[in-house]
Amino acid sequence: GGAGGSIYIETGQLVGTGVIAANGGDAIWNSGGGGGGRVAVYFDENLGFDMVGATDVSGGSSNNEAGFPGTAIYLQRTATGHHLTLPTTFRIEEERTLAGRDCLLPAGALLEMEGGSLLDLTGHLQAEPGAVVWCRGSNRAAEVVRAWAGRGVQIRAASMAVEAGAQVTADGQGYTLNGIFQSGSGPGGGSHGNWYGGGGGGHGGSG
Repeated sequence: GGAGGSIYIETGQLVGTGVIAANGGDAIWNSGGGGGGRVAVYFDENLGFDMVGATDVSGGSSNNEAGFPGTAIYLQRTATGHHLTLPTTFRIEEERTLAGRDCLLPAGALLEMEGGSLLDLTGHLQAEPGAVVWCRGSNRAAEVVRAWAGRGVQIRAASMAVEAGAQVTADGQGYTLNGIFQSGSGPGGGSHGNWYGGGGGGHGGSG
């Protein structure tokens, strides 16, 4: 199926009971589903529009491989900065910054932060039950210019609430296991075993 398209909106007021959608197309025969598209909405005032329930960037369905979800973001313009709402899925690419005043991740939302990225808020970060902030690493498997240079992510906020059932996770995103008979990556990578064991990755140092 074809990928979802791109929607960019600037408006003073949000109102209504309709839907904003950029879904991927469903597969034909044994092909893959199309990936979801991108939605970005800048506004001043919300007069009852359901940003969470009325936004859809789903990937297309398939009997073989379904399409991945797209990304969506709502940015409310205020005198002290943007209030961000990430209703479904959003991604901050490597070495990029998403800045604003406050940020809401409603139930079920997914924020993917790639290695070296920054979420920079002057106010509050709210992760509601079921929301996930997935903190990925970069430069995990090999040295860069003869030095280990693994990069994580940064989150800066004046305050932060991670509700029960929400997650901020970097599980498994440090230096990698390279395989059998090989030492693990990173300055503290473990040595390989005598048989089929491989050394685990490690950051090294103390603390």
